[in-house]
Amino acid sequence: MKALMISVMAAAAGLALAPAALADDQGYLAEVSSLGLPVSDDNRDVLVQLGRQACLTAHEDPAMRPDDLAMQIAEARSAYPFEKATVVVTAALHNYCPDVTATPSVS
Repeated sequence: MKALMISVMAAAAGLALAPAALADDQGYLAEVSSLGLPVSDDNRDVLVQLGRQACLTAHEDPAMRPDDLAMQIAEARSAYPFEKATVVVTAALHNYCPDVTATPSVS
């Protein structure tokens, strides 16, 4: 859980926003919003960081289930309980790493 927070912070520090990444961010944020999680200027950067980290973790540990990715976010970030974290993971897998085949169900 602390490792995820450190990883998110490290990813944020090293994020380079290429044009393709911006397009992915827009699609990701649009999906997050369409799935019911509000996106604002206040949480946009955190949502992008969480989504990119979820995708990175999914690639590093392909055996990890999407629900486990969501649980990591929920345990590390009190503002994103499991239901909200599941939305983040679902949108991240669709937009940042569509090559990861499994996706969690959003209730």
